[in-house]
Amino acid sequence: GADGAAGVTLGVRPEAVELRAGEEWSVQRAEFYGVEQIVTVERDGTLLRARIPLNRDVAVGERFAVELDPRDIHLFGSDGRSLGAADAATAPAPAPAGAGEGH
Repeated sequence: GADGAAGVTLGVRPEAVELRAGEEWSVQRAEFYGVEQIVTVERDGTLLRARIPLNRDVAVGERFAVELDPRDIHLFGSDGRSLGAADAATAPAPAPAGAGEGH
C-alpha cells in the first residue's frame, strides 16, 4: 500500500482485471458461471478476482501477471464509502499491476 493510505481500500471489478503471461500472481481458485469463470489470484496476501472466458484453461497454482487500467480502480474509506476513482481524470494507459512497487 501507499504511505499515508491507512484505512483506504482499493476496489476493482473482476471484468477490469486482465491475466497476462508472468509470475507475480498465483491462482487460488476458479469458479465457473455459465460462459465465464471468476479466477481468484493472490500476491503477497492481496487477492484479486478476474473474470475470464470459460474456455480459457487455468489451474490452481498457475502463475500470471495482472494488468489493470488505473481508471478502473476505485478507492473506499475505512467506513466503506466511495472516495471515487483513483485519479480517473489523469490516469495513463493500462499498466501492469505492481508497476512502480518496491520503493
